[in-house]
Amino acid sequence: MARRIQIGVIGLIHDQAWRQLEQIDVLQEAELVAAADPNQPLLDRVRGLHGCDVYLSCEKMLDTEQLDAVMVFGDNAASAELCGWALDRGLHAMIERPMGHSLDAAETMIAAARHGGGRLMAHWSIAFWPQVQAAIELARSGELGDIYLVKYRAAHPGPREMGFSSYHCEWLLDPRRGGGALLEGGGFGVVLAEAILGKPQGVSATIGNYHKSNAEVEDNAIIMMHYPRANAIAEASWSQVGELTCYTAAIYGTQGTLVVEPYHGGRLWRADADQPAGQPTLFSPNDPSMASGPAHFIARLRDDQPFHPMCQAETARNVHAVLQAARRSSEQQKPVSLGEEMLV
Repeated sequence: MARRIQIGVIGLIHDQAWRQLEQIDVLQEAELVAAADPNQPLLDRVRGLHGCDVYLSCEKMLDTEQLDAVMVFGDNAASAELCGWALDRGLHAMIERPMGHSLDAAETMIAAARHGGGRLMAHWSIAFWPQVQAAIELARSGELGDIYLVKYRAAHPGPREMGFSSYHCEWLLDPRRGGGALLEGGGFGVVLAEAILGKPQGVSATIGNYHKSNAEVEDNAIIMMHYPRANAIAEASWSQVGELTCYTAAIYGTQGTLVVEPYHGGRLWRADADQPAGQPTLFSPNDPSMASGPAHFIARLRDDQPFHPMCQAETARNVHAVLQAARRSSEQQKPVSLGEEMLV
């Protein structure tokens, strides 16, 4: 595409929307032209900040605007249907993780993309942290020996305690809209594990509401993924006090250990036989196409290259397969096998 890619936003009730709209504004190759959401205050905000056209109806926006692609920031349940409408029309779509609320929803969006001919990307913020990219490269290079454990913890005090908007909290605390700690945070560790270890053979999990007694959704989840000679652990918690270990990854190999600090600016620590106490490891900054989710989405649309493996729709589909198995494991209080029919 030689001209600027015309972007429409579907939904504004996920707080991640505002950061990513700022990231769109700095891209020369794309233009935010319209946004749709049923909440007028959010439309007023996006029009004031970004000067785009606004619509109370997603269908009206899609019928009126000449768009190339959409970015979807609704609740987990509604996002699947809204994203599917855009994909059916042949538009490209980037949807905030975990790409819907269920395995069926993920598969429906993938089918819509194939039907319409558009491309579908799931946005996982950790894929764009340079230290995570470097850690994955090191783990897959063999320099750490055989990887036998990958861990990631997504934790905070809770949606309200974190100051999430009322729009975000309303659906995040509603199981009918795809809320809960498992869907909000559990997938990060699952997608990181697949990037390093591949697809698991089985899952064990404990999921429950331990501290948010006024919520209908779970506030804690621990998922263990089983491999022939390795394990991976994904933790999600809404009861974390303080910031220690929040959004931190650890990768253990027979010849070395990595600890990955969170966010842009986080460090990558490496320990081995020569440096048992560990030391920060230097790594190169991301190339511009990996600076942010929107930057990657636009770059890959323009050069027609595959999305990063962590952000491919099929990977997000596998994440849902694992999360679905995890919920079943917790309910049955036993490990659950993942057959080949569950993973692609």
